[in-house]
Amino acid sequence: MKHCPKCNTTKPTTEFYTKRLPNGKTTTRSYCKACGKADRDAWRKSSPKDNERNKQYNKTNAQEIRGKKLVKNYWPNLTWQEAVAEWDRMFILQNGLCAFGHKTPKLHVDHCHVTGAVRGLLCYNCNNGLGRFKDSIKTLQKAIEYLKKHE
Repeated sequence: MKHCPKCNTTKPTTEFYTKRLPNGKTTTRSYCKACGKADRDAWRKSSPKDNERNKQYNKTNAQEIRGKKLVKNYWPNLTWQEAVAEWDRMFILQNGLCAFGHKTPKLHVDHCHVTGAVRGLLCYNCNNGLGRFKDSIKTLQKAIEYLKKHE
């Protein structure tokens, strides 16, 4: 049990977030989770300038942010500009379509989870489907056979 000075109540320690100290030890925060959330929400509401500044930064730097996400997730050896150029190259090669031929408003990078190699751009459903089948040709073949059997 621990006392929260903000709401002046005693609560189980599970109601407090933990934090790691510089010496490596772990302790709980002073305020309970509910009070901490209330403080964060109040700060966000009273700081629209910061929120507007973040929105403006994200809008102004959208291409760079997108490129850095591509680098982090798919092309770690490229600069963010090269990663954006590679995505654009793939988009043009696929005529703006999912690699399976679907027209879609948004494409996602498909990659091998074993090697990390990028394979192409897929729509959400195709990319999700391959992931659900764990990229297994054997499992996908069984799914095809199942569908044919029940046509």
